[in-house]
Amino acid sequence: MVINIKYLPILLFLPVAFALGLLSLSRQYSEEAFRGIKNKVYEEMHPYLQRAQTLLPVNVAPFLCQGDLQRIHTGLGKIWLERGKEAKLNKLDRYADMIQAHEHYIRAIATNPHDILAVQGIAETVAELEFTFPELFPGKVNPYNALSLFTRMREVEPNGFDSNYSHADYLYKRELHKELLLQVQHTAKIFPSYGKIKRASFYSPAMREAIKSGLREAIDNKIMTRSAFFSLSTMYKEEKEYAQAAVYYERGMLERENTITDKNYVNLGSLHLRAGSMDETYQAFTACLRMSPNSHKMIQIIFSRFKKDQNLDGFVTFAKVASTNRNLERPLRLYVAKAHIGLEDFETAKENLHTINRDKPSPEAYYLLAEVARKERDWDAMELSIQRATVLDPKNGRYYKILADALIYQKKYRPAAKYMQKALANDPENTTYRKKLTKIRSYYK
Repeated sequence: MVINIKYLPILLFLPVAFALGLLSLSRQYSEEAFRGIKNKVYEEMHPYLQRAQTLLPVNVAPFLCQGDLQRIHTGLGKIWLERGKEAKLNKLDRYADMIQAHEHYIRAIATNPHDILAVQGIAETVAELEFTFPELFPGKVNPYNALSLFTRMREVEPNGFDSNYSHADYLYKRELHKELLLQVQHTAKIFPSYGKIKRASFYSPAMREAIKSGLREAIDNKIMTRSAFFSLSTMYKEEKEYAQAAVYYERGMLERENTITDKNYVNLGSLHLRAGSMDETYQAFTACLRMSPNSHKMIQIIFSRFKKDQNLDGFVTFAKVASTNRNLERPLRLYVAKAHIGLEDFETAKENLHTINRDKPSPEAYYLLAEVARKERDWDAMELSIQRATVLDPKNGRYYKILADALIYQKKYRPAAKYMQKALANDPENTTYRKKLTKIRSYYK
């Protein structure tokens, strides 16, 4: 049979087109599999990678397939590795799965010894084999040692987040304490997040100084300096070195001055407060109120910080400093009254609350007057004050509940039940209100 020469290019192109078609289809399966692996879906992705490997035109165009084949073996290695990790109780299955993973990673690295996914994968796989082998074969010489593979992994990607955490975890399991401290220090340097390290399986309080050294190295090398400063601040705060914590926190804030928020100033002020640096405390909290979009809410937060520190006198002083802003005078006066209640200076508290109500009646101020009356066991005053609060804010169930309390103290159970019904009507899901109403009714049945 004689082939017309004009059809020769077409005939020569057909195998190439066929190979390219198979390669394209193989890559579609491969991409689908790696999307699943990225989302930590492993077992279901195995058939996709098998299909991708079957479709590769290795016999027709082997030069086109090496990168794809390497990637497929890396993916299969990851699937077998994760499958083996899940076999926590069945050590034999775990070992067999790791052997499969190891074979695939070996093939992947033979094609590309610099691919970090394959390099990290084989290191983690050999580590699992190293820890599993003695349990299955006690008394036999362990042929597995992943230390050099983790060293190789660090050479391939010295600053990788996942690879460095994996390396530290291996050293922790091997109980190589000196090497672990150096690795943790390096990890803190390249990714200066104390919170992340603290949540890691390898963390222990004994490595705090190594972490601090790494964080300081990050600052010196200008690596995520804001995060490094904040991390150091958190560590010193945990150690109750509040003055030092405040220094680092402020330096972290100043790394990006255009991103400073009112919450940053609240945190800074709280650290100065714990350190006993009152001038710096007042400055930070005043700056917070100056820039806050919701200064009333922020006053509440600031008050809670003073209260937690058992320094209500300090809040009273701060309020005097901050009240130069006329817009804040009224809400500050309310919390100053709360401070005086906490200090059991009831007369001063009542003076502040009456001043608020003379200017403009406030349900919250009347509620606080009722609470003062409760402490002074003046049930008539308590009833009168909280009743005015319910008039000003008739949808607040808590006020009706307190009015019911005032009536119970006077043994007026039926009116108390009526107001507890109103409290419950405003908050139908409140089981405490419901139980209280039942108890009140039991008094007069």
